Amino acid sequence: MISRAFAIAALGMAAGSAQAQTIVTRSGEHDGFSRLVMRLPDGVQCA
Repeated sequence: MISRAFAIAALGMAAGSAQAQTIVTRSGEHDGFSRLVMRLPDGVQCA
């Protein structure tokens, strides 16, 4: 029972550490397609 409580506490702490940032998004309409451009914060590595 105590190990289950520790596991739940550990999951709660791990889930609470997530962070989000605002991303600036621009859109544009062109002949035949639409475009979305997102400016990512410095230090973000894209795959």
